[in-house]
Amino acid sequence: MKNAQKNGERYLRFSDYDLKKILRERQRYGVSEGVWLEFKQLFDNSKRAWVSLLVELVSIANTEGGVVIVGVSDDGELIGCDKELLKSFDAATIRQKLETYSPNSAVEVRARAFNYYNSDYIALCVAKSNNLIVFDKDGNYKEEKGKTKAAFHHGVVYVRKPGGKCAATQTDLDSRVREIAQDLAGKHLARIKRMASIPIESELVAVDPSNPEHGYRIKDTGEAEPVQLVATGEGEVPVSRAIALIRDRPVPVINPGRLRVKHVCKKVEKALGTKKRYRQHQHTQSWKYYGVRPPTISPNPADCRTEFCQYDEPHGDYLYTEKWVEFLIEKLKDDEEYEKVVAYRP
Repeated sequence: MKNAQKNGERYLRFSDYDLKKILRERQRYGVSEGVWLEFKQLFDNSKRAWVSLLVELVSIANTEGGVVIVGVSDDGELIGCDKELLKSFDAATIRQKLETYSPNSAVEVRARAFNYYNSDYIALCVAKSNNLIVFDKDGNYKEEKGKTKAAFHHGVVYVRKPGGKCAATQTDLDSRVREIAQDLAGKHLARIKRMASIPIESELVAVDPSNPEHGYRIKDTGEAEPVQLVATGEGEVPVSRAIALIRDRPVPVINPGRLRVKHVCKKVEKALGTKKRYRQHQHTQSWKYYGVRPPTISPNPADCRTEFCQYDEPHGDYLYTEKWVEFLIEKLKDDEEYEKVVAYRP
């Protein structure tokens, strides 16, 4: 699991061991549904079952990726399911069902059956989407009494929080758009195959291909200053060669700009004032309520909202960002929101 090459695809690589571990922790510790995990008691191939499943798959893909396990009851009992159900979840069927409601979207899902204590279960492992998925029309179905209900609504972006799927807030959308932009930028930079090793304090000079004796020196401001290139006797310099300006040698810093819990609490409590207590307990309630990081016992400790929190693997704990502090202050200065957070129970 930890050796997955791409963070957004790690759930696709879940093994039987990983899936059995989830059920074992469900039995022992009562691990509940969350940002990356959804349980379903049964699946009967009805329209209601499909639209209910589609919104779960999309909300998971829109967030961090995750797993849907069929065969676990609403109260957490491990009841199993029919192994033949796996045939309903082939990639072509899921794609066809999703295209009915979102024609230009795709969710990468790998379905697998596994056995745990002589009972069969189906796991739908979902990759994180490279784009935000939006439904183009409502996911309507009819109840037994004939009343029409909607599992999801068109134009709404669904994401996952600790309590399950929900409509994305502006903060959720801003965060996800930044992630997508950074991912695209990273892919673009990855195409650069070679980098030059150059002396400290060198200057960046662009040579005019039509006149190799003339060039332009690039200033710190980004402006180009015409220069005359003088031969040094060291032989002809290829026109494609460039020398870059480096002013300071970078010094590596471990976890720059990251905060421990006590520092987050101190800043938030100071901003909220003396009427609102904000210590470690209130901070724990906060990250659970807003779904910033996984629970302490999790097969994926690094499954964080990275703009707010990051897992420090060498120390086995979590570090937080200044943006998380700003987010908490903005949210918790509202008295009603503060009470909801500190009283939250997953």
